[in-house]
Amino acid sequence: MYKILLVDDEALEREALRIIIERGFSNVEVVGEARFGSEAIILDGKLNPDIILMDIKMPGINGIEATYTIKNRNRDKYIIILTAYDE
Repeated sequence: MYKILLVDDEALEREALRIIIERGFSNVEVVGEARFGSEAIILDGKLNPDIILMDIKMPGINGIEATYTIKNRNRDKYIIILTAYDE
């Protein structure tokens, strides 16, 4: 069973991702949700997810900065960056 952490400042986006994951994959469990990059860093340490789905643009520590911090602790961590940017 793969453990996933969802990171997005938009509750609707987190809920949509949770529904897609829970309905589409039997070998995956959403173990936590974070609204900000700083929360993602803390929850990564507590929950040790296998995969993190990370938004880029968030208040405070953004997804790029949080990814950098998390990857410095564990280079083998899988982080998938999500964005609604069209560029």
